[in-house]
Amino acid sequence: GAWKESSGSSDTGSLSDAFISRIFTCDRLITVTGYRIFPLHQGTLSGKAITGTLDKISRFLGFDLPSRMPAIGNDIPTFANQSEMADSPVQPDDNPSLLTELNARRRPGEAREIIRCQAVDGQNPLAMQALYTGRWPGLPHPEAYVQAALTGYKVWLASAGILTVQDGLDLVNAIPGRESIFGSSGRIALPDEVLLFQTGNANERELLLYALLQLSEAIPDNEKPQDPILP
Repeated sequence: GAWKESSGSSDTGSLSDAFISRIFTCDRLITVTGYRIFPLHQGTLSGKAITGTLDKISRFLGFDLPSRMPAIGNDIPTFANQSEMADSPVQPDDNPSLLTELNARRRPGEAREIIRCQAVDGQNPLAMQALYTGRWPGLPHPEAYVQAALTGYKVWLASAGILTVQDGLDLVNAIPGRESIFGSSGRIALPDEVLLFQTGNANERELLLYALLQLSEAIPDNEKPQDPILP
């Protein structure tokens, strides 16, 4: 009902079309057992796990997801033939107290503080991974966000049209939104997200520009920023 109201559709067919129009740029699958980035033909999920998950999603949505998602459809022959991709079981948490504490509390702010405390004070690697995945600032290795920015599929495609530094500036300045998709939380949106949602704050725009210039094959290396942009 909520989706029907937000999409402005009335019948089942148009509801399906409204949904698919919003996820046409879907380019990855993330599960508790691993991930797959379809355009890059990379990931940790086995072909069996991918096809099984996609089948469940398709049955839930009521249509064949791979046939409607170009990135997925183009990748199926690749992962279907990768016999070396073994099923990866979920790795147990070395410090199960993290999940124990989180299960007892439901408020997002409280959960965030529990994770941060476990990561910084308790040196829990799973908690630290959660902070990096959430793109929170103030972590020991902010360069990880810069590295992630340079692996985005959408920013890589956009960089093909960046022939000069001014081209990069023009593309960034043409983005209408001036706020992060994460609002005032402090979390960092990567360039792909800024391009997709057409909004970003000053730091996110700077990171986008850096990625565009670094990935551009037309711009000489001596004209590219030499120092990484650390959010």
